[in-house]
Amino acid sequence: MRIMITVLMLVAIAVVGGASLWWLFVASFGDRQIGDAITEAEQAGWQVSYAESERGGFPDTMEWTIRDVRLTREWPYGRLEARFDVLTVWARPWSPQTLSVRVPDPHQWRWLNADGTRVQEYRVEEALYWIGPRPDAPGWRVTGDWLNVSWASDTLTGGMTVAESLGAVLDFPLSRERADFSLRADRVRLPQKLPFGSLMEHASASGSIAPIPSGLTQADLAAWQERDGILVLEAFETRAGWLEAAASGRMALDPSLRPLGQISLTVADPHRLLRIAQERNWLPGEMAAATRSVLGMVTVQGEAGNPQFQATLQMQDGALWLGPLKLAPLLPLGDLP
Repeated sequence: MRIMITVLMLVAIAVVGGASLWWLFVASFGDRQIGDAITEAEQAGWQVSYAESERGGFPDTMEWTIRDVRLTREWPYGRLEARFDVLTVWARPWSPQTLSVRVPDPHQWRWLNADGTRVQEYRVEEALYWIGPRPDAPGWRVTGDWLNVSWASDTLTGGMTVAESLGAVLDFPLSRERADFSLRADRVRLPQKLPFGSLMEHASASGSIAPIPSGLTQADLAAWQERDGILVLEAFETRAGWLEAAASGRMALDPSLRPLGQISLTVADPHRLLRIAQERNWLPGEMAAATRSVLGMVTVQGEAGNPQFQATLQMQDGALWLGPLKLAPLLPLGDLP
C-alpha cells in the first residue's frame, strides 16, 4: 500500500512538474509572439509603447495584462493614434499560436490631419480581437469586434453616429499576397434623418483584394495598379428602413488611378427612391426623366412580387455609367487616411 501511495505521489509530482514546465515553455513562446507582433507593427510604421506587462493564468491559461498601451501611425497627410488603459492577451497552453486580445474599458481612436487639428474621433466601449491559424486553409486569420462605437467628424454636421456592433474578419494565405475580408455593421444610428430613416439595421460586405497594397498613399495605389491589383466584392447587403439593397462586383484602377470595373446592383422599390430624389432636387429634370426611362427597362418583380431595380453599373473613363446614362464623375484616388 505504501509503495502504491509512493508511486501515485511520484506520478502526481511528475504530472504537475511537467505541466508547470510546459506552461512556462509555451508562456515564453507567447512572450516571443507578442514581441514579434510589436516588431512587425513597428516595421510597418507604427509606434508602440506600454508602461508594464504582467503574466499569469497558470495552469490552464496564459494571460498577459498590459497597461497604458499607446499606438501611433503617421502618414504625410495625418496621424492615427490610440490609447488603452488595459489590454489583456490570453491563450491556452495547448494552442499557443491562437491569441485572444481584449480591451475591456472604453477607449478612443483619433485621426488628426497633418497640422494636428482633430478631424475624426472614434469611441469604443469594448473591443475583442482574435489572431490564429485559419481553420479552413493554410494561413492566418484576424478578427475584430467593436461594441458600442460612436464617432463624429469635424467635416460633417448633425452630431454623433452610433453603432451597436462592428465586426471584421481578415484571412491571409501564408504568402500574404492577398486578403479575404468579411465586414459587418449592426444597428447604426445616423445623426441625420435620411429618406429611409435614421437607423441602418444591418450592413455587410465580403470579398478579397490582391495583391495587398503596401499603403493608401497615391504612390502606393499607383504601385498596386501597376501590379494589376483588383478588389472583388463578392456580396454587399444593407437594410435601412424601407431601403434594401445588394451588390457585387470587381474594381481595379486605370492608369490615372480612377476606379475601373463594374457593380451588379439590386435595389428594392426603386421608383420610391427616384421620387424622393426628385422631391429633394437631387436630380435635375432631364436626368430624372432619363433615369425613369432606364428604370422602366431594368425593373423586375422580386420573389415577393415587389419591384426591384437590377442593373450593372460600369466604372470606366472616369465616370459611373448606367447603360448610356452617366450618373457621376469618378475622380482619381489621392492619399487616403
